[in-house]
Amino acid sequence: MKKLIYFSFFFLISCGGGGNNSSESPSPIVSISASKTTLLIAGNSILQWSSTNASSCTASGGWSGEYGISGTETINIASLGTTIYSITCSGTGGSKTASVSISLNSDPLYDYQWHLKNTGQTNFATSSGGLFDLNIESVISSNITGSEIIIAIVDTGLEINHEDLIANVVANKSYDYSDQDNNPEPSGDDGNHGTSVAGIISAVGGNNIGIRGVAPNSKIVGFNVIDDTNNTTSNLIDALGGASGGADTNDVDIFNLSFGTGTKRYFPSPISSSVEAAYINGVNTLREGKGAIYIAAAGNDWAFRDESNTYYCGSNYGINNSAEGFSCWDSSLDTKLTIPYTIGVAAIKESGVRSSYSTPGSSIWVSGFGGEFGNNSSYTGFSVVGGNTPALMTVDQSTCNKGYVKSGVEVGSGLNINPFQSGNHSENSNCNYTSTFNGSSSAAPTVSGVIALMLEANSNLTWRDVKHILASTSDQIDTSTSKIYLDVNQYSWITNSAGFKHHNWYGFGKINGANAVTASKNYILNSLGNFIDSGWQTNGIQNISFPSYARTTINSSSINITKPGEANGKVEFVRLKIGISASVPNNIGIELISPDGTTVPVLNPYTIININPSSNAFEIGVNSLYGENMSGDWKLIISDYSNDGVGGVLNFWELKVYGN
Repeated sequence: MKKLIYFSFFFLISCGGGGNNSSESPSPIVSISASKTTLLIAGNSILQWSSTNASSCTASGGWSGEYGISGTETINIASLGTTIYSITCSGTGGSKTASVSISLNSDPLYDYQWHLKNTGQTNFATSSGGLFDLNIESVISSNITGSEIIIAIVDTGLEINHEDLIANVVANKSYDYSDQDNNPEPSGDDGNHGTSVAGIISAVGGNNIGIRGVAPNSKIVGFNVIDDTNNTTSNLIDALGGASGGADTNDVDIFNLSFGTGTKRYFPSPISSSVEAAYINGVNTLREGKGAIYIAAAGNDWAFRDESNTYYCGSNYGINNSAEGFSCWDSSLDTKLTIPYTIGVAAIKESGVRSSYSTPGSSIWVSGFGGEFGNNSSYTGFSVVGGNTPALMTVDQSTCNKGYVKSGVEVGSGLNINPFQSGNHSENSNCNYTSTFNGSSSAAPTVSGVIALMLEANSNLTWRDVKHILASTSDQIDTSTSKIYLDVNQYSWITNSAGFKHHNWYGFGKINGANAVTASKNYILNSLGNFIDSGWQTNGIQNISFPSYARTTINSSSINITKPGEANGKVEFVRLKIGISASVPNNIGIELISPDGTTVPVLNPYTIININPSSNAFEIGVNSLYGENMSGDWKLIISDYSNDGVGGVLNFWELKVYGN
């Protein structure tokens, strides 16, 4: 499939016409060009023409009328297909004609992709409740399409020959850790997670096939590292760019990590030093030292269920989480989000509020679109529990023998819950696309796609610049949501002393593609200064008791941080290491007080922790204090929501602050 190349400059196309009527008068010379010759979205292109030895010009083809011998004209391109625009200029020496062709190409399923342009479409679900989207239409129409930006899909595989991906797949750069070759084709036939993730980012635009990616001219590679047969730490390290094994990561700009960490139902351990070292290597060496961008899904564990469909929160933990408005899990404990090198992505739906499953936490950086389940309540027999508002349209494994969409699958089974999923829909006759992909697995690639647009707009951005721009340009949404429980502001927007607004459901807000790209173009490089950290700090005081059913500020165990050397002393990330003993560990909530006096919740109460940590350390990642001063006293507040009269003990805590 021929790659579409978008030119931002004018080029000349000239052709002959007419003749020389006078041996004494020279023939006219005519040229015409267009600012855009290929459009993915209806919009304007500017025609520019010039002539010599002519006294008048006449337009024909896609335009008409009399024009001067040179000039410009803005043309609105609204009709699909290719249109020829001609200009004929005449003089005493005859006439000449020059022409340029402008094409508006289509993606037949684009109109269902509400996350790209939301007009209220349901995408085959029962209903739609809002008009929120990525706000990238103006970016795409300006010919910023993620051109040549390479995204690694670190996942379950990648169908590199899919009709809507193949033109954007980098040849011989993918890697399958099971077969140890460059073909990461999935081995299963029940839908491939990695392939669908890739479609959200990089499905080819304007090829008159299927869907369109957020960055439709970006490039992709697949690292099949999540299959049961190859899910090893060493392979993950390699796929992150931390080793010289199978994966060739040298040219990768963005790593999309739409996977969990398997930390549920037991007390989480800190990230392994070897995996952390892989991330550190990536941000220090890849992209010619500007640092790879790691995009990480925050999780789908608001109401976590195991393989037997058993809920691991609720009445068994002394509270009905759903009724009280608490999540079963906290993304701040996710090992890949307890370090500063990743961008944690929560999921929202078309109405601009949290997707029902999206895991919250102080580690969330930004929100992308995951949608809901795409159920159609009128589709006889559907049985999947979940929302009747739209999921995302993306690619599926090819043919009706594989994928989320198959022929002969009973209606109501699996993901066969709306007409498009039936295996015989007229717009999906080859079963190459799915309308029910969701989760933070979907949200993460919407953010990866926007970042690809940002990097095309300014290839000099560092990984920290990207984070800063997203924190500065994302939209505050769902401003009415608030959850105060036992005097703790658990879920609401908090404005820190640096002016950044953060919500543990949404991070710094809904990603805004147009704002992010504009800021990228205008960004002043090196404005953040050098990246520093305080090292792990503690005051050495241990074993501090706290009462049950109370909110206790641990004043005696404050930790003082002094900014290193000539640093600005501004926070970019905070990392806690804590050991707590309690009769019911999951009933503990934790807040952090910054030196600037901002109090932020960093661990939700009623999180699934069913093993008493005792003196074992666990770590928490905190983004909500971005931009504040790192120097001064840091304090903890511990709330024990168990009304059993027992209380607990803060065995120890440590603090590491990253910044500039």
